[in-house]
Amino acid sequence: MDWDLDHVAVRPDGTVTSCGLHRLFDVSSQLLCVADFAGRLVAVNPAWTALLGWPAEQLVGHAYLELVHPDDVEATTANAQRLLTGEPVEGFENRYRHAAGGYRWLRWSSVPDVEEERIYAVVRDVTEDRRRQARLEEIERVSGVGTWDLDLDTGRTGWSAGVHAIYGTDPATFRPGVDDGLEHYPPEARAALEPAVSRLIEHGEPYDLELPFRTLHGEHRWIRTTGRARQRDGRVIEVYGAFHDITPQRERHLELTRARDQLTDTQQIARLGHFAADLDLGEARWSPLVAEIFGWSPRSEPITLAEMRTVVHPEDLPRFEAALREVEEQGRVDVVHRIVRPDGQVRSVRVLGTFDAGPHGGLRRLRGTVQDVTDLTEAQAALRSSEQRLQRVLTATNDGWWDTDLTTGRVVHSDRWLQLHGYEPGELPDTYDTWRALTHPDDLRAIDAVTEQVIARRESTFAVSGRARHKQGHLVPVVIRGLIEYDAHGRPVRISGATTDVSERHDARAATEALVSTVSHELRTPLTVIGGALETLASPVTGPLDPVATQLVEVARSNTLRLRALIDDLLDLDGLRERGDSFTLAPHLLTDLVERAVEDIAPTALAGDTAVAVTRSAPVWVEVDPGRVGQVLTNLLANATRYAPPGSLVELQVHAKNGWARTEVVDHGAGVPPEFRERVFERFAQADPSDARSRGGSGLGLAICQQIVERLGGRIGFDSQPGHTCFWFDLPTIERPGDGAGPTS
Repeated sequence: MDWDLDHVAVRPDGTVTSCGLHRLFDVSSQLLCVADFAGRLVAVNPAWTALLGWPAEQLVGHAYLELVHPDDVEATTANAQRLLTGEPVEGFENRYRHAAGGYRWLRWSSVPDVEEERIYAVVRDVTEDRRRQARLEEIERVSGVGTWDLDLDTGRTGWSAGVHAIYGTDPATFRPGVDDGLEHYPPEARAALEPAVSRLIEHGEPYDLELPFRTLHGEHRWIRTTGRARQRDGRVIEVYGAFHDITPQRERHLELTRARDQLTDTQQIARLGHFAADLDLGEARWSPLVAEIFGWSPRSEPITLAEMRTVVHPEDLPRFEAALREVEEQGRVDVVHRIVRPDGQVRSVRVLGTFDAGPHGGLRRLRGTVQDVTDLTEAQAALRSSEQRLQRVLTATNDGWWDTDLTTGRVVHSDRWLQLHGYEPGELPDTYDTWRALTHPDDLRAIDAVTEQVIARRESTFAVSGRARHKQGHLVPVVIRGLIEYDAHGRPVRISGATTDVSERHDARAATEALVSTVSHELRTPLTVIGGALETLASPVTGPLDPVATQLVEVARSNTLRLRALIDDLLDLDGLRERGDSFTLAPHLLTDLVERAVEDIAPTALAGDTAVAVTRSAPVWVEVDPGRVGQVLTNLLANATRYAPPGSLVELQVHAKNGWARTEVVDHGAGVPPEFRERVFERFAQADPSDARSRGGSGLGLAICQQIVERLGGRIGFDSQPGHTCFWFDLPTIERPGDGAGPTS
């Protein structure tokens, strides 16, 4: 409404006079008002009372912000500031409180008179418009449908809230243009949509398309877009349409298509066809794959049951006939038999079906599937043959096999495995805990340590010795060999293997060790006497010897010392294994023991052109016999310097983790030969005794190291490859003495 500002007057009571405008002011259904620049209502027409229930005297003279919804005060104030600068405000909406409570939505069209400091406004109630718009937006949100329109005369493009929601744009800030709707389609979709839009605009030709689409945020969707035209005098003046997000429907359609294709592919891969036979008519209809399995050429007429019988292998025809007779009794047929194709090939098929009875009983229709199981039956036959061969081999080798599924915890034990422990089939549960309960506790720790190391290195095989408890109470020495399977993430999922009774080997080794121990004790005294005699011969007491005699005495002394060292090692090992020689345990800082060992071995290492150094040291405390730990370190360092290349560095490293202290001795030699790795810690074991570097060693050092470490509650092992060999041993850590602090890790 335009106001003639020169002829409008407002009385003190808020009424308007001059030139008949007060009559228009009074009868207007729109809300009309005048406000001053101080923010107070100066005049209101009766429509205010009719709409909001407030008498004019309660509105005039009061600040108009008092009735504004709290959430709209800020925006109302901002628009009022625009009016104070002389700028009109058109289309601003806010909420005003009703006298009975609640709010109404109002749309303001306001103009200011800066000289008079007055604001004149026409206000329209848009509450129902707002409600209708909210309902429409909710319908669009739920249905995923929006609408659009384009006025060809003005170029104005309108999108509903549903379209904005699909595009991902904000209706409050985004004003779509003519080309904005096309930018979100991939090239192949635009190639179909742009010509359709052109035909709609030029000729009014409607379209209805399903196209791929990309939202403002890059999400890939499928939409159905439609277009219609409104014409005047044969000319298109407006185009409009709907915009529907059909991604869920499209995905379901694609899933059904994929499922259908997958079913077809699966049937083809599984060689599985279907059939329906009418026994009254004596004919059957088959899927194309069944005809392919039987080698029949495609034909339109049905195949008779008589023809079906002609292709059954003569030797299997009785089985086929018996299966048909059993259908009436069991209500189903499941039979595997051979067929002879027209080309002479013999195939195996599985027929699986159910029947429909007639109104008076008896078979009437038979439905089911036919599967080519030739490969399966041949594989099963080969598997049975392989299992029989495996069983014969395992019986001959005296091995008992087992298989553990780590995902389910189920374990399968062979009969021989049960017999090895003194049990009959069915006496023990097939669980993971069974074999652990039948293994000596000390050996369990060693087995667990080995498997942990193998799994950490992602190796597939392992071998470990142990003792199994027999049902009668005695222990059976065994060797356990296993194969570990991993999933795609490197987690172990299956362990299979065999347990071998090595009692005979163990008894033979025990007899050998007893003999060696006896001989060692018996040789020690005479060797001591011989050594003393040689020392006397070499001393000045007996007078000078000629050069030849002196050389012979020196050779005898050297070999006597070697032999005495060998016997000392044998007796030391015997004491560790059989007599359980006592250890003097006390808290020690492991790095002190390591550094002392390096100092002791350094002269020998330098003589062989090899350096020894501690390259990593963690301040951890262990409770050990320092002499015995020094013996382990000396043996490991001696081996490393013996096999390290000249001019290289032998490294000692101390790590601490999860309550264990690991000491590593690393050299960069040729490494431990693969064929020798299982015997590294056996007595008298040497990788290559002919190698000059191995001379002077008895082959007992590593066996002694193993006994000492295990007596200290630790574990020992090695990792080796050409150019890098690491012998390591772990010892349990203790708290730092004196302050209760834990070991550094």
